[in-house]
Amino acid sequence: MGYELCWIRKGALLIGATPQALSSVVAVFFGGMAVGAYLFGLLSKRAKNPLLWYGIIECTVAVMAAVTPFLFAIAGETSALVYQWSGTSQSIQLIARSALVAVLILPSCILIGGTLPLLCQFFVNNRGADVRFAAGKLYAINTAGAFLGCMLCGIWLIPTWGIDFAIWFNALVSFIAGTAVILLSKMLSSLPVDNSPPLVGCSTSTADQTKSGKTIFLMYLLFFWAGFTALGYEILWVRFLSLIINNTVYTCIFSLGAILLGIAIGGWLVCLIKDQSRLDAQLFAAANIFICFAVLSILLQPVSAWDSIRESRSVPMQALLCLVIILIPSIASGASFPLAYRMVVAHAINSGRDFGYLTAVNTLGGIVGSLLVGFYLLPGIGMFSTLAALTFISLAIGVGTLFFFTEEIQLMRKGFIACGTLVLWIGITFSSNTRLPADFLSGTNKMIEFAEGVSAFIAVTVRGEDVTLEIDRMWQGINNKGHQIMAAHIPMILHQDPKQIMVIGMGTGQTARRFLM
Repeated sequence: MGYELCWIRKGALLIGATPQALSSVVAVFFGGMAVGAYLFGLLSKRAKNPLLWYGIIECTVAVMAAVTPFLFAIAGETSALVYQWSGTSQSIQLIARSALVAVLILPSCILIGGTLPLLCQFFVNNRGADVRFAAGKLYAINTAGAFLGCMLCGIWLIPTWGIDFAIWFNALVSFIAGTAVILLSKMLSSLPVDNSPPLVGCSTSTADQTKSGKTIFLMYLLFFWAGFTALGYEILWVRFLSLIINNTVYTCIFSLGAILLGIAIGGWLVCLIKDQSRLDAQLFAAANIFICFAVLSILLQPVSAWDSIRESRSVPMQALLCLVIILIPSIASGASFPLAYRMVVAHAINSGRDFGYLTAVNTLGGIVGSLLVGFYLLPGIGMFSTLAALTFISLAIGVGTLFFFTEEIQLMRKGFIACGTLVLWIGITFSSNTRLPADFLSGTNKMIEFAEGVSAFIAVTVRGEDVTLEIDRMWQGINNKGHQIMAAHIPMILHQDPKQIMVIGMGTGQTARRFLM
């Protein structure tokens, strides 16, 4: 995760800091991981020593990542040529520069995505581990490491030593870890191998195998939508935070950190549950239904509920706010992956493959969710409707799992659960008195009009006789004359005969009007 933060910063310098540009870098990062998880998932069961290959990949990632600062410097010169070639078309510029970033980081991302399937296969093949629990523990530990990397890079390494040093530090850690794993694989290969059959934890009868083959596509489909909502919620949470506090670089770090911490906790909690295969589908359904109502309950709280922390510029308070909003739903989201893996895996020999497939499907859903929510749903249908759509999908995932994967529950009881949760969702969603985001944008003023864009909120409010324009709740100007007119008078006095004028930051247009006068 340290690599991701650093490459996002580097990518922003190369292609811009707009939400579209940043989303493109994130899509490249996670897209590469999805491809890597899929490819190495296929190859994992053919590898005679998965642990050795894991170490080699870690060392290779370290070397490739270490040279990215130099590559980005060269790419900066190339991007100038792209700008000249593309002319005034912003779309072509964005696509071309995003492709340039993809060339730089995509190979490393593919290798990063292939590490966990190999490690999972090693624990199953060589150590006689329970497939279902080994994968869950690896997932939780890996996510906990991602949380520490995010916090370390975002709070200390990048602000103190710079982006390049942070990349090299992460590369050094990867190389040391990879070297240690290679040496460990050599040591373990000389020890007697535990030839006891790996514990799968699921039935292997012919009937169950046939059933698994018929329903495997449906499970992957459900988990695709789980990934869709997971990153969709992340975009929604960041947008919601901008209604409460002024977003800073720490907001992104704390949001991502809270998500990773919750996922790690959720994954570890699943590992503590007794091995009862029949509960996996029920718990997966419950987790997604819980996510639906947890997100609804938190984001539809009235504005007054946030008064004690609203507008706080304290960094610890911002971290606490991110935890309050994000942590609990993320714990349930973190529990979903190991539970879904338990439902999918049927044979130990395919454990790495199934892990890779599931990771790839989930990551692909996340990419689609982040792009669709950020570029189309939020600016197109608004924040409230996006919240309703995402929570309904979470509810549908949970209810769908109950109907298709829990044969031990009677059909009538499933119907009662489906109807009850649907009525509750409708009640919470449409009976709430919180107007999202209008109540947060207006505050104590009267709202005249507001608009939700791709990257910001614009609101026009009135207090007394003053009509105010705000962007992300930051004052831009009022209908009465203000100090903005002087921004035109001073340069016009100093310049003898201006022919062209550029105003950066139009606000309410008073400066531009004074230029014309």
